[in-house]
Amino acid sequence: MVLVYVSILPSVITALWVLAWRGAQPLRWGALSGGAVVSVLCVVIGINTNGPPVAPSPGACRPALACFDPDPVFWMVAGLLGFACCFVLTVVTVAVELRRTRRASD
Repeated sequence: MVLVYVSILPSVITALWVLAWRGAQPLRWGALSGGAVVSVLCVVIGINTNGPPVAPSPGACRPALACFDPDPVFWMVAGLLGFACCFVLTVVTVAVELRRTRRASD
């Protein structure tokens, strides 16, 4: 279930990027820029979110985890995956546009 929550942002970014290829060039870059901004906001929300205090009960938590609230971690992971997705799609976009430019000049 956690994987579903974390993969929503990269899925939306990828879907918008694919749909943006039908439009003009600024639309592609706008989709990537918007995805990067939302990804950074997710990381910031994850850093600034303090979950409810979790009372340690005997046997409920492992000492390594120290009974922390995992919700901020999910925000940060979603943001980092979204940012990585934007980076990969930016590299692909640049490569495709360079290829198109070279073909047009030939």
